[in-house]
Amino acid sequence: MTLKGLKRFGVLLALLVIGATVQAQWWSYEPALRTSQGVAYAPTYQRQILDVFLPTDDSRLTEAGYPVLFMIHGGGYVAGSKDIMAPVADYFAGQGYAAVTPNYRLGMHPAPIQDLTCALAWVYANAADYRFDLSRLVILGESAGGNAAALLGAHDDLARFIADDCLNSLPDETTFAAVIPYYMYGDMTTCGAACRLLKQATSFYLGQPLYELTMEELRALWGEASPLVWLDGTEPPTLVIHGLDDDIVPLSESELYVERLSEQGVTVETVYIPDAKHGFIERLDTAPSRIAREAVVAFLDRILTGSGGATAHR
Repeated sequence: MTLKGLKRFGVLLALLVIGATVQAQWWSYEPALRTSQGVAYAPTYQRQILDVFLPTDDSRLTEAGYPVLFMIHGGGYVAGSKDIMAPVADYFAGQGYAAVTPNYRLGMHPAPIQDLTCALAWVYANAADYRFDLSRLVILGESAGGNAAALLGAHDDLARFIADDCLNSLPDETTFAAVIPYYMYGDMTTCGAACRLLKQATSFYLGQPLYELTMEELRALWGEASPLVWLDGTEPPTLVIHGLDDDIVPLSESELYVERLSEQGVTVETVYIPDAKHGFIERLDTAPSRIAREAVVAFLDRILTGSGGATAHR
């Protein structure tokens, strides 16, 4: 293996170690409210499956159905599983929210976003069977999944990501009631040395090794994975959650994202949690996870029962 190859292998190994550390938190968790497990939303790859969690609490049920959280796991686009989200999906199902937790292909762009839009198409196609209220569809993600959630919320033409093997199609307008990214990275074109590992992961995700690219090429590639590049003021109401002691994704990433959303006139709220590091979403017995969950429920109570109505994306 060449020196360049060893460097690339070292980056990926580091990301896999991070992913494995996160996954160890949920490995033995058995969710109580998981209704369907391993449902295929596309027929081609093993990871094109999702789980569904349905409430036993009908406090948020209307004639249109249950509000639904589409919950995207993290792992740097090179590791992770839908099971990361199982504990918190179980919690939200206990609060009256349906939840859908997809797996997606890891690695090269555009595979992850293709799979996530295909999984969203499954949600639309199966809404009647599961009593999903699509006017209260919320996209939530953590880490790389937060990046993906923000991308889905910012892109105006999600149908362009639907691959030929997808079993369903998206409607002409996809509607999200809210977007909730946990400790996401928003602008890979400006994130500095603190985000070097993330930039290396993203260059791998986009299919171009970091060391082979000029700065101009890197900025173009990172723009493809940067929600801030796509913001135009039509984004749904957004709740941004970040730990103040995050040593993987700097708080400045969320702060810049919030600043740009505010400049565009988008409704945005923040929860910055003291003493919280990266990857706390599934650790239900910790203060950061509890604070974040309670903030999500309070935010959605305001958004979904206030002005209502989802924000359309063309």
